[in-house]
Amino acid sequence: MFERHPLRKAVGHRVVAQAYGDAWRGRLTQVKAGWLTLTDAEYLDAHGAQSADGEIMLPEQGLDYVQVITDKEETS
Repeated sequence: MFERHPLRKAVGHRVVAQAYGDAWRGRLTQVKAGWLTLTDAEYLDAHGAQSADGEIMLPEQGLDYVQVITDKEETS
């Protein structure tokens, strides 16, 4: 039976995701075929954030965690 992806309801929200030890922050725009797509993404490290060009696609298999940011301002 088809099961909904647990991150499907997070599409449109900002997230922080760590994959293979690297942390990313951005807007989750798609969850499809084993990949998460982030737009307006930034790479995060101990020195701060570095903007990324284009979309970032993270493989679900490599995810360590995903934090969904659900502030009141994000739900509008």
